[in-house]
Amino acid sequence: MVSIVPPSLISVPFGLSAATLATLGHGFLLCAERGFSIATIGSFDFPAPTFLFFLVAQ
Repeated sequence: MVSIVPPSLISVPFGLSAATLATLGHGFLLCAERGFSIATIGSFDFPAPTFLFFLVAQ
C-alpha cells in the first residue's frame, strides 16, 4: 500500500499504474511460490489483494 497511495494522491492515472504494477508483482510472486497454473491465478489469493490495490488507488 505504501507504493500505491502517494502516486494516487498526485493523479488517478499514476495511482492506477502503480496498482497495475503492484498487481503484476503480486501475481509474479504468487506464481513463483506456488507454481504457475490456472488454479493459482484463479484462487482467492490472487484477486483479493488485486481488488484492494485498485480500491486504494481510487
